[in-house]
Amino acid sequence: MFNDIIDPQFDWPLKYDSFIKFVDTKYTANGAANTTVQTGLAWAMSTNNVQAYYKIVKRTTTDTTPQGTTIEEKIELDANTYANVATSSATYTLADGTTTVQTITKEKQTYYDYEMEVNEAKRDIKLLKNDFVSIVEKEFKKVIKSWVTKKSK
Repeated sequence: MFNDIIDPQFDWPLKYDSFIKFVDTKYTANGAANTTVQTGLAWAMSTNNVQAYYKIVKRTTTDTTPQGTTIEEKIELDANTYANVATSSATYTLADGTTTVQTITKEKQTYYDYEMEVNEAKRDIKLLKNDFVSIVEKEFKKVIKSWVTKKSK
């Protein structure tokens, strides 16, 4: 319930072999429709088949800590905007004397990488805090009791 898991086969992260089969099956039609027929997996992995375009802005500021502070933004773009993004790096000195290095890069995401990211995100499992277990259990029993009562009528 806390992890929005409805389908136990596809809502949990897939093992590698199952993941490969899933991607291959999902993109088989795309690979077959290609001028040079490919498997769905090969089509999804091809850098010619882009699921998303990103501009990455990374700012690293020197401060009192040895590592400094790094902030990274990943901004999704359309293909035309992506084509016009120039990669660059610049250093700025702030009023307090710290320096900030801003680097702009860009990246494409294949359908395979997208599916991998979605699959890996499922590994972050949310757990209920112990403080709330008794409350949730009480509510759950109340709902089930109500449902059973309605069914028996």
